[in-house]
Amino acid sequence: MTSEYLSNFYSVLNLDSTFLEKVAKIITQKDQENPEYIESKILFDADELVNFGYLSVWRQFSSQTYQKHTMLEALNNWTNADQPKQLKAMSELKFEFSKKLAQQRIQRCDEFFSMLNNEVENLD
Repeated sequence: MTSEYLSNFYSVLNLDSTFLEKVAKIITQKDQENPEYIESKILFDADELVNFGYLSVWRQFSSQTYQKHTMLEALNNWTNADQPKQLKAMSELKFEFSKKLAQQRIQRCDEFFSMLNNEVENLD
C-alpha cells in the first residue's frame, strides 16, 4: 500500500491526519531493523509468520510440482534449502512469542517431512 492510497482511504473515513501519519510510519517502518513503533514490529512478525508451517509445505509442494520435481526432490529441497531459510527467517522475528510459534511450526513440518520420507522410502 502506498501513502497516497492510505491518504485517499482515510479521507473517505474522515480520520485525522495525525492518525494517518502514524499508520503510514508504522507500515513504512515494518521492515526496518529498529522501527520507532511497536506496531511496526507486530506487523513485521505477522507478515512473516505466514511463511512458516503447513502453509509453507503446501507452497513448496505446489512450486516443486510446477517445476516437475519428484517427491524425493521436494523432500530434499525442504532439508537442504527451505528449512535453513526458515531458521534464518525465524531468527529475524522481533518477538520471542513469534519465534516460539515459528519454531513449533518448523518442528511440525520436520515431523511431517520425516514421516513422508519414510513412506516414500518404504521405511514405515
